[in-house]
Amino acid sequence: MKILFIRHGQTQYNAEFRWLGSTDNPLCENGKKELLEKKHIIEKYKPIQKLYCSPMKRCVETAEIYFNQINIEIIDDLKERCFGDFEGKKYEELKDNHYYKEFNKKLWRSNIPNGEDYKEFFKRTKRVYLNILEDMKKNNLDYAAIVSHGGIIMSIISEFDNKKMAFYDYLVKNGCGFLAKIDEKNNPKENWEKQSKEWKKYLEDNYNDENLLNNNIIGVSSFVFSNLIELENGRECDEDTILSIYKLAKSYGIDLSLQDPNLNNNIIKNSNYIRDFTNIEKVNSLMKGNIISKGTEIAMKDLESKYSNMIRNISERAKTIKDSNSQSRASLDMDRKQQEEFKLMKNKEIEEIEKAMNGLNEAFENIKTEWLNQNKKLKEAIKK
Repeated sequence: MKILFIRHGQTQYNAEFRWLGSTDNPLCENGKKELLEKKHIIEKYKPIQKLYCSPMKRCVETAEIYFNQINIEIIDDLKERCFGDFEGKKYEELKDNHYYKEFNKKLWRSNIPNGEDYKEFFKRTKRVYLNILEDMKKNNLDYAAIVSHGGIIMSIISEFDNKKMAFYDYLVKNGCGFLAKIDEKNNPKENWEKQSKEWKKYLEDNYNDENLLNNNIIGVSSFVFSNLIELENGRECDEDTILSIYKLAKSYGIDLSLQDPNLNNNIIKNSNYIRDFTNIEKVNSLMKGNIISKGTEIAMKDLESKYSNMIRNISERAKTIKDSNSQSRASLDMDRKQQEEFKLMKNKEIEEIEKAMNGLNEAFENIKTEWLNQNKKLKEAIKK
């Protein structure tokens, strides 16, 4: 299945760099003109089987200009997020606003006074996207379009895109969009039970081991991916490996002939498609996001905790030295024997302090070395 995501044309607020969410502005004259100029580009992506659209005027007008001969299904959940106190304000006006800084820093995952709750917004966009997919499957549709808003498109595609680019990399200009190819077979985030049947058939055909289904799906992707790398680098792969890649490619509609003397070259030629289907990019991004970043976070917290303990110990030692100075002044009133005993006691304390400080420095160096070693091992493991 494919979905063409399109952001509405320019409004007067857009032209003036004002925040526009729940305010129902129509397209401005320049916005309509730009859409008519871009219409020939949209023609290349037709015909579509169904059009889903936000109820906001700017989206309905965009849909009518781009797709004037198709029925439009209006879906309320496709409307833009309500920006509350930001509505109608210029970006420049808000640059020193605490809520605005937080909003940009957290990539829309913070609340705006009198605006839509951010959790509800992201929940809504995910729900409407999955509902559209379900409607397409129910009606046997392979290709549809969605005319909506910048925030809606960023939210949906950043959630489901395997490439996992930065949030604002998914922001498109007015009247432009993305063509998304939906991989129904290899996305374990949704509808896993149905997808697992596809994997089970592939695994049983190639490995005759049902345990692989539940335990080694990532391993299968990695296996195919690593052998593609071998082929691309000019190394030979055995017949069983070539056969496995051939079967996987065929199950996704990639036409490779076993009788073709240039089968290896054909596999290399189609390797980008096969990589997408093995979902290795998503696996890689999940590894980076869930393992490396969390490992670094834990290590940093551990370092901070140990460093705080060091500071506390140093402070206590400093207080001891200060108290010792006070006692030293009082020692002037002691007799010679008492002064000698006091001096020996102070020398011993100073030795203990120096020993403790050396121990702290050594401990800190050990912690730093251990953290660097663990980080190196983790990166090597991910690389493998």
